[in-house]
Amino acid sequence: MVSRENRVIAGSFVLFVLAIVGLLALETVTGVAAGEYPLVAFLVVYGLPVVAPQLYLAATGSGDVSPRTRVRFAVAFSGVFALVIVGGADVDWSWSIAFDDLETVQYTLLGAIGIGAFAGLLCYEVLEGYRSSTADTAP
Repeated sequence: MVSRENRVIAGSFVLFVLAIVGLLALETVTGVAAGEYPLVAFLVVYGLPVVAPQLYLAATGSGDVSPRTRVRFAVAFSGVFALVIVGGADVDWSWSIAFDDLETVQYTLLGAIGIGAFAGLLCYEVLEGYRSSTADTAP
């Protein structure tokens, strides 16, 4: 019998394939390539097959892995993936970035997602460490 965790992951992979087929059909009809939009590519390529099942399994609390570990995995790897995409971008970063270019805005949002994911994870871990240390010393 297939475990619930494997069914959720397989279902998210099916959604991923359907999203790719939909994007290819949309590209054929409209002529707009999904590869021109890095934020959409990030959400489809990484969000559906990796983050969505981990967050769903964390919310339902099923499986052998703790929900906290699932959320950590989803946040850490989404931050890494977002920063890898931004690192490979051919964008001229300067202090006077003009946000009139949609591609620059999308790469800036991806950078904010990556940095925000790591900052949020760091703050969460520091807060949890503080809570566990104060719980150990309480009378």
